[in-house]
Amino acid sequence: MAAPHVLALPFPAQGHVIPLMQLSHRLVEHGIEVTFVNTEANHALVLGAMPADGGAGRASSLDGIHLVGVPDGLADGDDRKDLGKLVDAFSRHMPGYLEELVLRIEASGGTKISWLVADGGMGWAFEVAKKLGIRAACFWPASLAFLASMLRIPQLIQDGVIDDKGWPKRQETFQFAPGMQPLHTSRLPWNNAGAAEDQPVIFQLVVRNNEAKKLAEVTVANSFRDAEPGAFELYPDILPVGPLLADLHLEKPVGQFLPEDARCLGWLDAHPSRSVVYVAFGSFTVFDPRQFEELALGLELTGRPFLWVVRPDFASGFSKAWLDEFQRRVGGSGLIVSWCPQQQVLAHHAVACFVTHCGWNSTMEGVRNGVPFVCWPYFTDQFQNESYICNVWRTGLAVVPGADDVVTKEELSGKVERGHVIPMMELSHCLVEHGVKVTFVNTELNHGLILGALASTDNKLAGIDMVSVPDGLGSGEDRKDLARLTDSFSKVMPVELEKLIGRINADARGSESIISWLIADVNMAWAFPVAKRLGLRAAGFCPSSAAMFATRIKIPEMIRDGVLNERGWPRRRGAFQLAPAMPHIDTSEFSWNRAAGDAEGQPVIFQLILRNNAATHLAETIVCNSVEELEPGAFALFPGVLPVGPLCSSSGKPAGSFWAEDASCAAWLDAQPAGSVVYVAFGSLAGHDAAQLVELAEGLALTARPFLWAIRPGSAGQELLGRLRALAAPRGRVASWCPQRRVLAHPAVACFVTHCGWNSTMEAAASGVPLLCWPYFTDQFLNQNYICDVWRTGIKVPRPGGGGGGKTRIVGREVVREKVEELLGDEGTKARALALRDLARRAVGEEGSSRRNLERFVDLMRGSAS
Repeated sequence: MAAPHVLALPFPAQGHVIPLMQLSHRLVEHGIEVTFVNTEANHALVLGAMPADGGAGRASSLDGIHLVGVPDGLADGDDRKDLGKLVDAFSRHMPGYLEELVLRIEASGGTKISWLVADGGMGWAFEVAKKLGIRAACFWPASLAFLASMLRIPQLIQDGVIDDKGWPKRQETFQFAPGMQPLHTSRLPWNNAGAAEDQPVIFQLVVRNNEAKKLAEVTVANSFRDAEPGAFELYPDILPVGPLLADLHLEKPVGQFLPEDARCLGWLDAHPSRSVVYVAFGSFTVFDPRQFEELALGLELTGRPFLWVVRPDFASGFSKAWLDEFQRRVGGSGLIVSWCPQQQVLAHHAVACFVTHCGWNSTMEGVRNGVPFVCWPYFTDQFQNESYICNVWRTGLAVVPGADDVVTKEELSGKVERGHVIPMMELSHCLVEHGVKVTFVNTELNHGLILGALASTDNKLAGIDMVSVPDGLGSGEDRKDLARLTDSFSKVMPVELEKLIGRINADARGSESIISWLIADVNMAWAFPVAKRLGLRAAGFCPSSAAMFATRIKIPEMIRDGVLNERGWPRRRGAFQLAPAMPHIDTSEFSWNRAAGDAEGQPVIFQLILRNNAATHLAETIVCNSVEELEPGAFALFPGVLPVGPLCSSSGKPAGSFWAEDASCAAWLDAQPAGSVVYVAFGSLAGHDAAQLVELAEGLALTARPFLWAIRPGSAGQELLGRLRALAAPRGRVASWCPQRRVLAHPAVACFVTHCGWNSTMEAAASGVPLLCWPYFTDQFLNQNYICDVWRTGIKVPRPGGGGGGKTRIVGREVVREKVEELLGDEGTKARALALRDLARRAVGEEGSSRRNLERFVDLMRGSAS
């Protein structure tokens, strides 16, 4: 029996040609002969994009697929991106040309065409197949939800959602079926496919295609059932065969229209894992000059390396001189290419996220490679695909245009980027290990950042369910302004949290997954009244020192004793102790008076603390990321607080970092002698100006020691970053973000220059690393007092001119050099740091105090579930 001969006909667009070509490769692998029919214009593009060494034979055959072209009815100079004009032309001209082609193939003695596999957008071809006695199959290259929206047009008209011309009769969001993503009437694909005057042509094509599809014996879709269960339940006869992606070794051509710039793969090889932002908007998207520049500046603002595909026709009317200057400014941190082998790029370990137009091919390629998305849809089905990504699979974030419909650089950089999250995540891992089910609630923004930093986009983070609620701020608002952030989330999040718990418990009714406990950061104590209202038991989690918690709880006593006025400002200058064995606190360093932001924000933060204090009594217990033996005075003051720290990741489990970690730091450290490297990192909020960063770089260089400096993405512009890297060479290395726990545990690390955040303090304690203290705000001054005055495992960086913060006064390079040498020459400090490490290890080891406290906490929760 002769092998079947299939005629494959795609819609004439790049995003339709590629998946049908990939299906054709699969058919050839199964012994089926395939003739692939492009329009003449696209046929020439495919041949022109093939490798120059492909051989003359490749002009008619592509790895066993015969390539042919037929006219589309447009002249050479006509605009084929005008979908209305293109659709009108091919609908009138191509049926005749396709019929002639079939007859010509058969007349030439070739194998008789037995099947036509045509794109669902080329429904007229099924009529040709019927006329010629050829069996027909429909190929759908996009999401099944997109096809469903078109097949349901008669029902939408009947239900009064749209009129008979396809325009919406009302503005609303609706669902075709349970389990399918909601669709707004303003996003119907036939109304978002180009100019409004072309809509009648496109809508009529869709209506005709719906009727013609009935002539196909089967429809196969480039999707998979687990991705779209609701849509496949609605259309159970449609066969999912996707995702149709390139072969495992990415060797077979897939019908690209533009030559691929393969040098981008070598460029990616030189970058750390999960560090590069990949940006590509497919073959149709066009930006105006202003949006193009905002996109470029947003990429620069992220502070990350980026690979950006800029088609020759991507931007209309932009200045090449401007782009040349931009490329010069970003230097080697950004690579701009005209086209690239996208599947190989997305499979590369260096890629951290994908800024995309949400074409279905791009969506499937990103899904296959576990790459999180920043969604920027342009037209047709891309809005539905964005909804899948952001609302159903929750593997990406959507950009939000401003009032003038322009996506700003700040909006883009904020979506690419984002503690309190890390220690709470560590506690969650501990609870999961003890058999407790955990749902971890972030703000929507932080949720997206964590997914973007993960090596996988599975919403379950090592057994922890990841969910999110809004924080009440707009996408472009400054979340480093703590006063604005706290004011917003205090008003908005209680209602959102209550709704979330209600949804989860409604879905889990009758199972063991009903939420029984709420564990909330003590800085989010508004959540405890929510728990009480819903009948949940509650526990507080203190991610900072017990001393920090004590200063806040003791506010009424300090007001009574005349240390503070009722607004939280000190009545006198000087240092005091809350209890014996606790660090001294200077009245100029109360955390609520040193929070990020200006003095105008202090009342908001102070009032939040007072409300938190009042709500904390609703929690049955408080657990703290500290060690009883490290803070005996504080725990004696509050014996009901359970120390369960240090909560530091040693298991390799993700800890909720907001940025992808530069894992190449470890290899660099491996090449350094033991006890030689100065590690420098200032956390996720501390900020120094350019002059201070340069002085620090010069000071580190003066030590003549190797150093590893983690500079948070977005905290230094590309030009400044380049200067800092130049100053660091050849001994120093500047990284974007480090796996800090692993760095501090590395034998090469000699000391840690730190802002004294409590996470960093605990991680250093667990690793026995001495500290050079450079606090920035809030509790960091108190933590410095523990380090330098109580544990004596570090020394302070002196403040020029006295007591101000590090934001406005410069610490000179000579001071940096002197303090590093002083610290590393102090054998007593190093010995005490190692002794503290041993104490921390005992606390979390078998029969250790923190281990016992954690088990008490778990037993408390299990008691409620039994």
